[in-house]
Amino acid sequence: MEESFKRPPRVEIDLSAIKKNLGAIRRLVGERVKIMAVVKADAYGHGLVSVSRSLASEDVDCFGVFEMYEAVLLREAGIRKEICLMAGIRDREEAGLALKLDVTPVIVDLEMAEMLNFVASEHRKKIGCFLKVDTGMGRLGVFPQELKPILERFKGLSSLRLNGLFSHLSSADEPDPSFTLNQIRAFLEAIKTASQMGYNSMIHTLANSAGTLRFPHSHFDMVRIGLFLYGALPFNFPFGLSPEPAMTLKGEVLQIRYLPSHSPVSYCRTYRTTCPLKVAVVSVGYADGIHRGVSNRGYCLINGEEAPIIGYVCMNMTICNVEHIENVKRGDEVVFLGRQGEKTLRAELVAEWSGTIPYEILCSVGSRNERYYKG
Repeated sequence: MEESFKRPPRVEIDLSAIKKNLGAIRRLVGERVKIMAVVKADAYGHGLVSVSRSLASEDVDCFGVFEMYEAVLLREAGIRKEICLMAGIRDREEAGLALKLDVTPVIVDLEMAEMLNFVASEHRKKIGCFLKVDTGMGRLGVFPQELKPILERFKGLSSLRLNGLFSHLSSADEPDPSFTLNQIRAFLEAIKTASQMGYNSMIHTLANSAGTLRFPHSHFDMVRIGLFLYGALPFNFPFGLSPEPAMTLKGEVLQIRYLPSHSPVSYCRTYRTTCPLKVAVVSVGYADGIHRGVSNRGYCLINGEEAPIIGYVCMNMTICNVEHIENVKRGDEVVFLGRQGEKTLRAELVAEWSGTIPYEILCSVGSRNERYYKG
């Protein structure tokens, strides 16, 4: 294969859209509230380093990653802003790296706190950290009733500096707000407990994208923005603020065919033509991140028009009904996610067809294709 050959563009990332979405959040929360840009999971498939570099000079206060590997990549890429390690540290080696790279771990239990303190004291350094309180997520963290004795123990961990309390909303994307309101109340109680024990002037953070949008009293001192940053809403009901999608998945028409009436289409014959039909065979399939669940349910965009997907999505190809679209030809651009002309295929809609969530759509598409950046 010649070195000059490149695969046709599949995924395009618009960094200017991500910046616009960040700006919308800044206007929503105001200047007092800090913003953490959540760039874990390869920035939800948009590219950890590229997205973080584009935001480093923007109005973002810190970056949120899941594990140490991501923090290392950001520091190696020249990112100097605070990095929050949201899953904490696993062992002494990672504790040493946290000190070396100046990242901020989220402490999830007393054992982790004591390990980090031990390593920091060995290096004769002090390290900042958050303490995670489980207010209803049922995942990482300490229960509110455990908070007082743990905070008491923190006073003896002289190499740790507690930056604030950290929690996570489990249901802020649900129409019923009751559970989220209970979580906010529990977090307020946790803050009160910490304050009564002398832990003041800290940065407390609870709200994810859904919480930030729907529950202003969940903002506290810092919000953590992930999905909204990349152009999707975390809930499937109307909301006044709509982000600009940053990811576009493109393919091209491989062949135009004219199928006779009663022709089976694709694997397992889940679709049969009811009359003679013009179809386009397109160069995108589930190997490119498009969920097989869109089969016979969704559509793609060809020449700015909606082309229904018929039959099962294949590994590398999809078949579309283009009977109503004029002048379709081999090589025409086909969009499965993102904008073409005046129309946009949002991740929320593709997720609805697929029976999943927009997070999975973006991560899957972004991780399986070479990305091209603009903006």
